[in-house]
Amino acid sequence: MKKLFTLSDSELELSLDMHVKQERGILHIILEHIKEVSRRELHLARGYGSLKDYLVKVFGYSERAAYRRIEAANLLKQVPTLVENIKNGSIDITKIEELTRAVKEKERVSGEKVTALLKSELVARISGKTSMETQKELAQVLDIKVKEYDIKKIQKDESVRVEFTLTREQYEKVQKCQDLAAHKIQQERMDFSFASVVEILADTYLAGKTHSSSRQANSSNIEKEEEQQPSASLERVNKTLTPKTKKEVLNRDQCCQYRDLKTGKICGSTFALQVDHKTSQWANGSHALSNLQVLCANHNRYKYRQESQLQFL
Repeated sequence: MKKLFTLSDSELELSLDMHVKQERGILHIILEHIKEVSRRELHLARGYGSLKDYLVKVFGYSERAAYRRIEAANLLKQVPTLVENIKNGSIDITKIEELTRAVKEKERVSGEKVTALLKSELVARISGKTSMETQKELAQVLDIKVKEYDIKKIQKDESVRVEFTLTREQYEKVQKCQDLAAHKIQQERMDFSFASVVEILADTYLAGKTHSSSRQANSSNIEKEEEQQPSASLERVNKTLTPKTKKEVLNRDQCCQYRDLKTGKICGSTFALQVDHKTSQWANGSHALSNLQVLCANHNRYKYRQESQLQFL
């Protein structure tokens, strides 16, 4: 490539135009690849609990960049004409993010799914518009409020200043949480700021997601009954998979044990863990501990789909 400072003005503009078109073409190709990876569930086969994790850890995308491309690839499945909009530059990844956000907000408020036909119409309506025009158009067509984005600023001491808008209902919920946590705040910190309330709520939520807390729903009566039985009974073929057995497997494995046969990589996800039979019950697999493992929900469903294909061959 010739050095840019040697190009004339017209040559520089022609060169820039060519590379901009190539960039749009590459985005379209990347989205097509992501769509196909999703269709094949290749990320699950490779030992990743989600497509986002796969794009972040294998290809180095940031979490937001991965999320935006996944949403764009999903939209591409329902609106194939989106390809041409990406190629000609009338719609970029930011507008696609605006569209998918607006669609989800509409579905949340109305409780109904937005059809592929309406999504196609929305794509046509926002084509060639600015970001602000896109937000207004989507809000008008879908009858939702224009999104007010959070403002985040990292400060010198590495604290983060966040500015956001709450609806009246959201504000009342936070105030109620503040009132309920007042005793705890007074005992521990004497800081009644929203930041303190958010920290308490986050601590409570995270504590509820730990392995021990997430399995406290076991029936105490069943546990007492099982504790009277010898431990070796867990290895015999039980008629049902008991809560105590599930608890023991979850405590033993603590994360998703799915292993990619090609690379040997273990998923390791701790999100939405479930107890799975290594040899499925339809193949005479027992409830013995040696036949049980922990899988994340995505890999449990993936394993089931793979086994279902074998089952009916």
